[in-house]
Amino acid sequence: MTKRAGFALIAVVALLAFFVLRGPAGRETATATATLRFESTAKLATPEIESKLSVIRENPELLDEIASRLLLGETWGHGPDETAGLIASQIRISVEARAKTAHLVTEASDPIQAALLANTAASVLRDFLETAKMTPEEYQARIRDQEDAVEDKRKLLDQIKKTEGIVYRGDPAPTGSRKPTHPIEAERPEGGGAYFANAEGDYEFAKQVLLAMKTGPVPEADFRVTHIQWAKVENK
Repeated sequence: MTKRAGFALIAVVALLAFFVLRGPAGRETATATATLRFESTAKLATPEIESKLSVIRENPELLDEIASRLLLGETWGHGPDETAGLIASQIRISVEARAKTAHLVTEASDPIQAALLANTAASVLRDFLETAKMTPEEYQARIRDQEDAVEDKRKLLDQIKKTEGIVYRGDPAPTGSRKPTHPIEAERPEGGGAYFANAEGDYEFAKQVLLAMKTGPVPEADFRVTHIQWAKVENK
């Protein structure tokens, strides 16, 4: 399943769960609110802040982390996608930009579950934003690591070519010879072609990643959660 398909499935399940979890008209549910204080080095409008914080409802990996910490998949008896959709349906984000404050509100039929969900979601969100931060110096270090990875993969590919007698299609042709459009195979052990193809693919992918890192923007390091006021149960 593609990431886009995963987002769509979570949205559909969340919409259905919204009506299911609310139950009959007049039925009371419990809400809990975790309050987040944040800081930013850039001046962000309220929609931009909401977008940064709403990742907790939209990112399947973060929803899976919440489910894992609270064992919600096992408790609810659902698969990962449905569990993620149910979690997303129970989380709301509101922002007070001037006060640099956000409210992460959860709703559930059980007051304890609502509070646990709010606090766990706030913790997962804070951790995600913290690890997502990267200074320009740290990013340059990442680029150097990727350059080393590219070089290591190039050396491995060269070694395979020498061992198996293959001329790689990306190499310059020998002087006075005709450049091949495909690898030229010599005698090689059984399965060697697959090994070569895997190494070639790894090398090309590593180069693409390096190019994207060098030409793309530095990951944002302008936003983080500085404090969480943990949720208390509120009854509607």
